[in-house]
Amino acid sequence: EGCCVKRIATGEYLITGCVGLNSDAAWGGIDGGFEIPVDRNKNPRIWLDYKVNADGSVLIRTYHRVHSSAPEFARNRIGNTDINGVFTEAVADGEPVDIPADSFVSVRVEMPEDSIWNEAQKETLEAMENAERERQQNQQDAQL
Repeated sequence: EGCCVKRIATGEYLITGCVGLNSDAAWGGIDGGFEIPVDRNKNPRIWLDYKVNADGSVLIRTYHRVHSSAPEFARNRIGNTDINGVFTEAVADGEPVDIPADSFVSVRVEMPEDSIWNEAQKETLEAMENAERERQQNQQDAQL
């Protein structure tokens, strides 16, 4: 009844029920179907890699992203600071990491022809075409 997302491991997610990514140019074309979480300064919070499998499913891998040249508050480091102010990093830059709990990744996928979405689109298009034919017929009848 649509796509299903399953967490496989830390930083690994499998999207099934689709036939790859949508290649809509508005989203960046064949390789642009993703929007990743950003911080308040619009810095990306994660790295993202993906693979479209032969069956059309999409495997997404996410990795921690540190901005070492940013001011301290904006570095996106994960870890703990002890009572002496010493920071110990728990997740290093580039290590697999889950999508932050307060965020999401938008993925633009291509749905199968027989998907609920595509069937609903067909029904809507047919209804619009029927309404237009009826309007034209009523207009012709009014002219007679």
